[in-house]
Amino acid sequence: MENQYEVLRQECLSCQKCPLAQTRNHVVFGAGVPNAEVVFIGEGPGENEDLQGQPFVGRGGALLDKYLQAVDLSREKNIYITNMVKCRPPQNRDPHPDEVANCIGYLSRQLEIIRPKIIVCLGRIAANALIEKVKAYAQEMGVNVVIAVSDQAGRPVAVQCMDDAYIASFDIALNKTFTSASLKMSTEELSHLSQPGQSLYGIQFTNQGKIVIFGGGEPLKADGKIIGALGVSGGSAEEDTAIAAYGKEIFEEVLACL
Repeated sequence: MENQYEVLRQECLSCQKCPLAQTRNHVVFGAGVPNAEVVFIGEGPGENEDLQGQPFVGRGGALLDKYLQAVDLSREKNIYITNMVKCRPPQNRDPHPDEVANCIGYLSRQLEIIRPKIIVCLGRIAANALIEKVKAYAQEMGVNVVIAVSDQAGRPVAVQCMDDAYIASFDIALNKTFTSASLKMSTEELSHLSQPGQSLYGIQFTNQGKIVIFGGGEPLKADGKIIGALGVSGGSAEEDTAIAAYGKEIFEEVLACL
């Protein structure tokens, strides 16, 4: 098995199948134990990963390692971490379909060699799993909404639009994630602080109008730090607030299990 793994790694390191080979610093093949029972799969390398040639080495990677250690898991002894795409897309853009198609074979062969019992999907895959939970809750309430998840800087990670949701809700949901991530508070909390006479009155006119001052945006925290945000738009302010709060609760329940 180790020989198969090394042959595949060397093949991947020399890959020239797509234009990403011309812009990368390093191929980020994967790291960990080649016979691990648990494999974590991200979307693709970021800037730090590209520079170091290792997966999940930035702030998100440090946080992941911390939570893994809490349950006696680490890439040094019993897990493996890799990505769907092995080279960083320029400016961290989404990989193009042909880039994914060229790279997915390496991931499939990695999994064939490692044969893990558990596969954990990170990044947008995980964001979409949270969105599906929130969408089901919105359906129970009979509200058609747009649901967005961002990273800690308010950059979109995943967005889903329910059937018959308002077109305008797309931008509003994204702006709610930006607001909650950048101001480190829920948009419902901000709705009170932005009233006349309050400390943040008029803040909605800053940041090119991206600040939302009604409910439906929630910051997502781990270990007291913002790691992303959730935005919901399409119902009343009260409905959006309730749906987003539910999503935050689901997120925190998952963290509590780590």
